[in-house]
Amino acid sequence: MIAYIVRRTILAIVTIWSITVLAFVIIQLPPGDFLTHMIIQLERQNIENAEELVRGTRALMADASGTLAGACLGTSTVTAYIESSSGVAMGARTGLANVVTGVLFLLALFVSPLVRSFGG
Repeated sequence: MIAYIVRRTILAIVTIWSITVLAFVIIQLPPGDFLTHMIIQLERQNIENAEELVRGTRALMADASGTLAGACLGTSTVTAYIESSSGVAMGARTGLANVVTGVLFLLALFVSPLVRSFGG
């Protein structure tokens, strides 16, 4: 009788764990989102085959690391969005535009309380 209860308990734990992992994968890791973005960026830069893509694995690892860190911290996942296509079209390919955007967001973090004090 005890052996039966132990087996059923272990089976229940494994089942609940499997459902939790599956739900996490479906909700937090959108398939194709980053890959779609990357394909569009390659088309905009007229890169037609995968051999011409330099550091492609690093880009995928950076996106996966950001997604994992965001999910572990309880925030929405961090991912690349298609809006950066406009930046690439305008020539922002080195990453300096991303650094400037990040610095401006950090500045807005400290300036926003001051702006709110003047609001209505």
